[in-house]
Amino acid sequence: LYQSVAEVIVRPVNLSPLSPSTAAGWIPMETEQRFASSGEVRALAVEKGGPRTANASLGVERVTDSDVLVFRATSADPKAAQVLAQASAEAYLKIRLDRVISDLEGAAAPIEEQITALDQQISKVQERLLNTDDEGDQLSLEAELNSLYTRRSFREDRLNDLSAPTNLSVGQVVTPAFAPSEPISPNPRKDATFGFAA
Repeated sequence: LYQSVAEVIVRPVNLSPLSPSTAAGWIPMETEQRFASSGEVRALAVEKGGPRTANASLGVERVTDSDVLVFRATSADPKAAQVLAQASAEAYLKIRLDRVISDLEGAAAPIEEQITALDQQISKVQERLLNTDDEGDQLSLEAELNSLYTRRSFREDRLNDLSAPTNLSVGQVVTPAFAPSEPISPNPRKDATFGFAA
């Protein structure tokens, strides 16, 4: 059997410029490890890697006291081990990014609806303001209009905070999978190169 690994650093996602930076230790790495080991990630990895990776096995470990995940693939085919390790790391990052964007879109939808409703109210008040000659009504409608503009501006700011930047990063592959040159079995040999702990 041959073995190959790819390492991924998981980055915290903090999209609001008004919020303090998220500490590295805040990321729930046990949850990320379970997610990286999920069938969803496996399916996409095999899709990306092709049929030769279907029979390869994969384990995901986390490096103690860090935000690094190690994708360790094992196969009788050395190329399959390399391809699956790399494809799994990339699949994990893609699905994690897709989930973040989906969450943002879900959170933005009700705010967009509120802005649309406010726009309709603003349009009606503006029309009433144009059609009245009463000074008292004008003052009242102008105050109402200013209040609506303030509420709309507040929601616009919240919507902007939920907009995903074009360079949004949820992590990256810091060590690409290598092509193993020697098998780990039937004559296993401890690899002193790695000191990872799950």
